[in-house]
Amino acid sequence: MTNQIEYSNSYPGHLHCQVTGDVDKPALLLVHGFLSSNLQWELNKEELSKHFQLFMVELWGHGHSPVPHIDSDYSIKRYVDELETIREQYNIKQWALVGHSYGAGIIMHYARYKPERCLGLVVTNSMSAFSPPGTIELGIKNENTIRQGGVKILSVHPSFSKTLPETLKNEMIIQADKVNIEAAIEALHLRNQLSILPYTDSLPSTLVTNGIHEKEFQPTLKAAQEQWQNLKVKNLNGGHSININCAVEFNQAVIDFFSELRENSHK
Repeated sequence: MTNQIEYSNSYPGHLHCQVTGDVDKPALLLVHGFLSSNLQWELNKEELSKHFQLFMVELWGHGHSPVPHIDSDYSIKRYVDELETIREQYNIKQWALVGHSYGAGIIMHYARYKPERCLGLVVTNSMSAFSPPGTIELGIKNENTIRQGGVKILSVHPSFSKTLPETLKNEMIIQADKVNIEAAIEALHLRNQLSILPYTDSLPSTLVTNGIHEKEFQPTLKAAQEQWQNLKVKNLNGGHSININCAVEFNQAVIDFFSELRENSHK
């Protein structure tokens, strides 16, 4: 008999966390990317929940998470504190972490502050996390541009994707259009602080599931590999949302990576 649960855990002023799976299985934290939501994991959660209890967290102003009214809340420190609060709430001694795009930067910075709490990391293509510090531009000419045009004008809006399955894409567009504009602007400002390159020595074992069709990311990843000797990379035949484009292969990569880490930790 398994202890299956699925519910949303939302407290005023804190990040929304959707929990699903068997409480007796290892904990797996998943954090989506900019202008996304927990829909990011729609093609992954069924298979991954056979092996893990899933904790799917949504960024500020995305999905069901609230919009902070203090600019300092849009910070790496606050995200670290929020994730640590969730871990402590569920009495998780150590968990595995998965991050998509912007979320990859968030979980890697959490891991550099709390390495003893992290079994390892699986991340997807992330320009903000793997670019050198200070090289990520805001992505808009000025803040008023996005206030006037809304998030739908941003190039990362899911409406511009050519690889998402149509039904899921339509749902993701709806969720993206609900993202609070001020939260989106603050998230864009934080991107330039998400580079993990100065801190790679402090991170646990990390795997990049690399969507090779995102050409812009390939030289960035190659340069990061030259600096980060222990970085593991698994090339997959898809684009930016590799966990959706190649869901079966991505799921298996996550399962295999963390299974090997657990086995090695018990030797």
